[in-house]
Amino acid sequence: MGIKHKQTNGDTSFVAGIRAAEIAGEEFAKVHSHKKERCPYRRKEHRQAWERGFDKTRTKQARSVLDGLPGLKEAFLGISGYNGGINRDRPEERMLDETAVWLVDQMVPNRREIDDWLAGLHSEDMLTICDGEDTERTALLENAPHLTDELLTRFFREVC
Repeated sequence: MGIKHKQTNGDTSFVAGIRAAEIAGEEFAKVHSHKKERCPYRRKEHRQAWERGFDKTRTKQARSVLDGLPGLKEAFLGISGYNGGINRDRPEERMLDETAVWLVDQMVPNRREIDDWLAGLHSEDMLTICDGEDTERTALLENAPHLTDELLTRFFREVC
């Protein structure tokens, strides 16, 4: 026999019960092994998103908000690109997901006004805002809506 029963005062039912449970577990795994293939987190990118703690629905809704703010999106991409926030370990799509979720949580009452101002900038001015010298950047931001500098600085510190 393959199973050795341990004698404990003549009672072998405990060890036999454990082996029966192991056999039942193996059979259960065989029968239900196909379910692993349909698990949504089997794909690498979904599993990574789940591990980061992002709810896919919340991320999707936040991305729609960010996509509706092209000026802010361009500024965030510029800041991340110039400062190493986008790299091989953190591709652009992942950075945009994280940025969108972060932006939705920010208490900025004039987000649309900031976006309109950034969208109206020339490409050279946008470059200065994203990666310019401090005095030039400060001079440009003097005409910006309230909280623009604070929002971009907070993005740099917390997300980028």
